[in-house]
Amino acid sequence: MKLLILLVVVLGLVAAVQLSKVYQLSISLRGKREEDISEADNRMNGGAWLAFMVVFYASFIWLLVRYGSYGTPPASEHGLVVDQLMNFNMAIIFVVFFIVNTLLFWFSAKYYYRADRKARFFAHDNKLELVWTVIPSVVLAVIIAYGLRTWNQMTGPAADDALRVELYSKQFDWTARYAGNDGEFGLANYNLITPLNALGIVTEDGIESALEEIEGKIIKVENEIAYEKGHLLAEREALMAQLDEGHGHHGHADHAEHSDEDHGHADHE
Repeated sequence: MKLLILLVVVLGLVAAVQLSKVYQLSISLRGKREEDISEADNRMNGGAWLAFMVVFYASFIWLLVRYGSYGTPPASEHGLVVDQLMNFNMAIIFVVFFIVNTLLFWFSAKYYYRADRKARFFAHDNKLELVWTVIPSVVLAVIIAYGLRTWNQMTGPAADDALRVELYSKQFDWTARYAGNDGEFGLANYNLITPLNALGIVTEDGIESALEEIEGKIIKVENEIAYEKGHLLAEREALMAQLDEGHGHHGHADHAEHSDEDHGHADHE
C-alpha cells in the first residue's frame, strides 16, 4: 500500500512537470511573454477572491458556532464581569475582522489589473491619516477604560456582607479556608504546617506536635554533634600517639650517636 501511494505521488509530480513544460511551449507558440496575463484571467482571479471570501467566512462562522464557547460558566461575580469584558473585546475584534477582510477581498476583486486603467498615486493624505489614527485611538481608549473599571471593581474593597475566604495555592491545587461564624479567621503559623495541618492552624495539639518535632530535631542534632566530637577526639588521640612515637625514635637515635662518639674518644686515647 505504501509503495502504491509513493508511485502515485511520483507520477503526480512527473505529470505536473510535464504540464508545466506544455504550458511554457504553448506560450512560446502564441508569441506571448510569460508575464503577460489577459484581462479575462485577472477578472477570473478577482472573482476567485470573492468566492474564497464566502468560503472563508462560512468556515469561520461554522467554527464559531461549533466551538465558540471558550470558557466555563462564571462561578463568581468577578467571573461574570470578566466574561462581559471578554465578550466586549471579542465583539470589537469580530467587527474589525469582517470589515477589514471584506475590504481586502473586495478591493482585490474590483481593482484587478487592466491595461487601460492606472492607479492614482499620492504621497500623503491628511484625512486618511486622521481617520486611521483617531478611530483606533478612540476604540483603544474605550477598551482600556472598560478594563480599568472592571479591574477596580474586582480589586476594590469587598462588601460588608461578602464571604471571606483565604486561598492557599500549590501546584495543581487550591485549598480554601473559610472564616468562622464571627467572620474572623483563626490564627495560623507556617511553623505549624504538617501533613495533618496543611494550613498551619494554631491549636493546642498543633503546638504540642510542633514542639515534639522541634525536640526531636534538637536530639538528632545533639547526637550528630556527639558523634562528630567522638570522631574528632579519636583522630586527635591517634595523632598524639604518632607524635609521641616520633619523639621516642629521635631519642634513641641521639643516644646511639653519643655512644659512638664516646667509643671514638676512648680509641683515640
